[in-house]
Amino acid sequence: DVREKGEKPIVSAFQHINIPMSVLAKEKPLITKKNILVFCHSGIRSAAAALILSTGTNKVYNLKGGIMKWMAHQQK
Repeated sequence: DVREKGEKPIVSAFQHINIPMSVLAKEKPLITKKNILVFCHSGIRSAAAALILSTGTNKVYNLKGGIMKWMAHQQK
């Protein structure tokens, strides 16, 4: 979750961590997972975050449409 602290909706449907886009470059060395799913509200910031994180051996996936599209799909 690359949204800034306090952005809504709060995601509780799955385990995740929040590293805001504003500090992502600084925190990148601490991210050691091989597979990463990045999301934000609409998918725009997470697409940029995926580019930042995609260097190295990580497999990075962007949740297209963001958490809002995912939540709409879950309600069907």
